[in-house]
Amino acid sequence: MAQLNKIQLCFFYFTGETPTKNENVGQMNRRKLLICVAGLVVLADGFYLGRWLMDLNREKKSEKEIMDIIRSDTVGNDGYKMTKESYEKLRDRCSDVVGYIEFPNDFLSEPVAQSDDNDYYLYHWIDDTETTQGSVFMDCDCSKEDQNITIYGHNVYYDAKARFSPLEKLTDQEVFEQNSQFRLWIDDEMRTYEIAYVTIYDTKLDADFDFRIKNFYTDEMYTDFIDWMNEHQLIEPLNKTYIDKTDSYVTLQTCVKWHSAERYLITAKEIDREKI
Repeated sequence: MAQLNKIQLCFFYFTGETPTKNENVGQMNRRKLLICVAGLVVLADGFYLGRWLMDLNREKKSEKEIMDIIRSDTVGNDGYKMTKESYEKLRDRCSDVVGYIEFPNDFLSEPVAQSDDNDYYLYHWIDDTETTQGSVFMDCDCSKEDQNITIYGHNVYYDAKARFSPLEKLTDQEVFEQNSQFRLWIDDEMRTYEIAYVTIYDTKLDADFDFRIKNFYTDEMYTDFIDWMNEHQLIEPLNKTYIDKTDSYVTLQTCVKWHSAERYLITAKEIDREKI
């Protein structure tokens, strides 16, 4: 290697590279700056990635502590795991929990919270731990006496099993047919629902349609509802299930990945309820 002057030695020290013969001080400085900036970007990315992984680990630990209270290894003949004892333990542990939604065979199983607004549980787990996954939660204006109960949950991009992420699979007819019913434990009742409609709602194009309507007060409200559902239906319901004007039903809502204005709506008719 040819003998280096002081500037070249400094350049070599900071970059690990030997400057070319014709490279001037300005060019070397620019190269140094670019390398330093690139290094800082890598360090910053590593910091935020590490912080994200730590937060994710904390969220998972908090979630596991709750779910271990209620999770049962016993699966009934109908594919459901939740028991009255587990449900009562869950409600005793978390005061904002008003229910539990469960599809058979572990397709989806989540506690349902409710607060006095629809923002808190977007970013908190049911034990008040902050989390990007939030919780599944009932609309703050809903009660179990309403004809329609609206329940929200995130579609978690990096976890296909978390919260309401599995709901997007119901747009596939085969998956839907295997998961067309679910249970909702709510207060002192266990209700069974059968899905009647799987649709996509656009918050811009469909702004005039209110899927959160709690009761059909008029024939026109019911007609508008049915017309919209039939127009946007994505699946062929089993047993020709539809929602009559007097039926009780539940609406499950989650985001459509990569389409910020769109929401999946799973609208299901109540077919049975019993006291617990």
